[in-house]
Amino acid sequence: MPMTKKRKKERKVHNPITYNFTKKYIYFYYAFFWILLLVFVFTR
Repeated sequence: MPMTKKRKKERKVHNPITYNFTKKYIYFYYAFFWILLLVFVFTR
């Protein structure tokens, strides 16, 4: 059977500006979380 319907693969292209923005904020919150954790552990 010949394929009459071609499925279009919709690739989500990441906007590089928003991608870098979110990446920076992910690292920021990750570092913030670790600082909070260390402060919590060492002040007990």
